[in-house]
Amino acid sequence: MNNLILSEDSKAMLLICSDILKDYIKDDVKPYTLAEWNKLADKLQKSEMRSPKAFFLYKPIEWKNILDITEEEVSRLEKLLSNGARLAIELDELAKLGIFVTTRAEKSYPYVLKEKLGKKAPTILYYAGDISILETKKAAIVGSRNIDKDAIAFTEKLAQKCALEGLTVVSGGARGVDSIAQDIALYNGGKVVSILSSEMKKVIKKKEYRDAILNKKLLLISTNHPDTIFTVYRAMERNKYIYALSNYSFVVSSDYKKGGTWAGAEENIKNNWVCLYVRNEDNIPIGNKKLIEMGGIPFDSKILDDKNVKLINILDERSRSIKGNIAEQLSLLNELENSRDKNEVATIVNGNENIFKKDEIKNDIKRKAYDIFLPILKEILNTPKTLKEISQELDLIESQLKIWIKRMEEENIIEKTGRPIKYKLK
Repeated sequence: MNNLILSEDSKAMLLICSDILKDYIKDDVKPYTLAEWNKLADKLQKSEMRSPKAFFLYKPIEWKNILDITEEEVSRLEKLLSNGARLAIELDELAKLGIFVTTRAEKSYPYVLKEKLGKKAPTILYYAGDISILETKKAAIVGSRNIDKDAIAFTEKLAQKCALEGLTVVSGGARGVDSIAQDIALYNGGKVVSILSSEMKKVIKKKEYRDAILNKKLLLISTNHPDTIFTVYRAMERNKYIYALSNYSFVVSSDYKKGGTWAGAEENIKNNWVCLYVRNEDNIPIGNKKLIEMGGIPFDSKILDDKNVKLINILDERSRSIKGNIAEQLSLLNELENSRDKNEVATIVNGNENIFKKDEIKNDIKRKAYDIFLPILKEILNTPKTLKEISQELDLIESQLKIWIKRMEEENIIEKTGRPIKYKLK
């Protein structure tokens, strides 16, 4: 997205929400936080103004009356929106460095962030590189800064395999696992998405990264201004974007209950953004073991040593199996419901054509569906979850889940806990 052809909606959002004009805003007026913007955006959408560009079309007194906001907020918005000319200059200066901007109002903005994060999706993204890299399949590789030789070897083999199979590596760009993963992927001709918490201008000046950007192999992304300095908070905050932008994720090494790797992995497990694989070898950190106990999928490095095994096939196998079984059961149920013969239907079961009574087939399918989902339900209920959370993770309607959950209670497999009611393994 060229900075010079941003939509009017994006320009309004940049003026109101970004720190791009932090050196020019008068009277110490601060841009809107994400929470503040979400509140204002809700009011906009429900009003006749509808979208951010309406701030350029309506008068301040109309903002106040239509949006039911205070005089102080009107004054704040006026000051923020008065810097349109300066915004154009700043965007042009960034473009000369190869840094561009997109917002939640643009088609170039990664939809997956809005889909997975909802209102937690950042309003604005700065980026350098080919943003279409986000359309490829991606695997996040994260881990501690200080790692042993086994973790280094695992990271190098994993990043190399991703690169050779066309799987884009997503990294946080930090020292240790992150930087090793992205450097190895680039060295092997792969693509990388590096989610930075700060200092994009500094990173983009490094020749090896500049060349990778020009060759459309590297995409840098940040929610923070390219001049922003590093803080622990910003580093922690960007973790969610690493997971949300990925199709798969790997934790190489993690401390237990401390550090950014643990916090990010725990947040991902809690929110079910993406499937989490955890390195499982001899002498792994205790954090790895605990993440596996919490639902992370143990991953053996032997898979990476086998040149005949495609990593992408291993990663897709589980989801394909689930989706295939769901599709099969739903297809059979649909056949039953749509059958013209209300008493008998013909179907294929285990390769043999049989004629069953409709009710008998329904009961057989229901038993099979429960047997299919039982191990999956057991796995995700290692940590307590509400019925809604289970429904969202498996993409199934709650009414069907209620039947299975009740049966699992009757079979003494799970128990209720807390309020709101959550279910967990006994």
